[in-house]
Amino acid sequence: MKISQAQKVKNKKHIIETAVNVFNRVGYKTTTIKQIAKESKISEPSIYNYFPNKESLVFGYFELELLRTIDKLNTQPSFINLNFCEKIQSFMETQLEALEKNRTLVEESFKFIFVTSSIHSSIEVTQQKKILTTFMREYMIKSQKIGDFPTSPLDEFFIGLIWDFYVGIVCYWLKDSSPSYANTSQLIDKSILLLQEILKTNIANKLLDILQFFVRNHLFNGLSSLNV
Repeated sequence: MKISQAQKVKNKKHIIETAVNVFNRVGYKTTTIKQIAKESKISEPSIYNYFPNKESLVFGYFELELLRTIDKLNTQPSFINLNFCEKIQSFMETQLEALEKNRTLVEESFKFIFVTSSIHSSIEVTQQKKILTTFMREYMIKSQKIGDFPTSPLDEFFIGLIWDFYVGIVCYWLKDSSPSYANTSQLIDKSILLLQEILKTNIANKLLDILQFFVRNHLFNGLSSLNV
C-alpha cells in the first residue's frame, strides 16, 4: 500500500528518534538495524528504504536537530531582533544545547561524520551545509539591506565559513572539560566580537581592494616586461 508523503516524513522522524534512543543505550558501534527495527516496530526492509546504513541514520539525527534549531529560532521574536553576528552566536548556543541531550552519541559520531576527509564531501554533509548557509544568508542579506554592514564580493565565501565555524565549535565543545563548557562559551563570544569588528570596519572589502591594486599595478606590469 502506498503511503503519503506526510506519513513518510513521520516514519523517518520516528526511525531517527528510535535509533538515537538505541544508540544512547547500547552504543553507536554495537547497535544493529535489527535492534532499531524491533524497537521502532518498522521492518528492516522499510528502514533500509529510508536509511541505507547506520551512518545515514546518524546524518538524519544531525539534520533533524539542525532543522529543529532553525525552526525554533525563526519563531522567536527575540532572535529576529538580534543583529547578524548575534544571530550566529544564538544559533551556535542553541544548537549545542540541543546536541547536549545526546552528547554520548555526538562524541561517538560527530568527528567521523563531519571531519573525516572521506566523508566530508558526502551528499548528506552538503545538504546540511546548504540548510545552514541558506538560513544564514537570508539574515545576512536583511542586515545588509538595512545598512548594518556593506555587501562584499566575499559574502558567499564568508557564508560558507559559517559551516566550518559550526563544525569547529562542536569539535571544540566535545573536548571542553571546563565547568558548564565555559571555555566554549568564551571562544564563541570572542569569535563573534572579532566578526563584528571585521564587518564594522569593512576589512574584507579593504583587503580585496589591496589585492586588486597589487594585481593591476604591480603583477600585470611585471608580466608585461617579460619576454614571451
